Amino acid sequence: LHQAADEYEAGIKQCGDNPEYVRTKSALLVQRSLLLLLLAHEEPDKRKAYLVDAAAQAQQAIALDHPKKDRAFEAKANALEDLAWMARRTTISPRIQGCSLQT
Repeated sequence: LHQAADEYEAGIKQCGDNPEYVRTKSALLVQRSLLLLLLAHEEPDKRKAYLVDAAAQAQQAIALDHPKKDRAFEAKANALEDLAWMARRTTISPRIQGCSLQT
């Protein structure tokens, strides 16, 4: 999983800010977000960091106008839900570093 996460990250960096690769970059961001969610469940000691990063990656995809925006919102929601579960409450503060509840 770590190798896949690294490869997604490399692909995201390769896309840079090139408008020609916006769709590819947004798709890679969503896939990396989902992968980080898996890592969060595999490595409990790093769970919070993975989940915060997963939510931030999904938010970047949303900001890039992901072609299937529902997938980006679902990825973000999954990460925020798990963060809320960790905090043992039903809502989560928008002040969590790297996460914004706004689109």
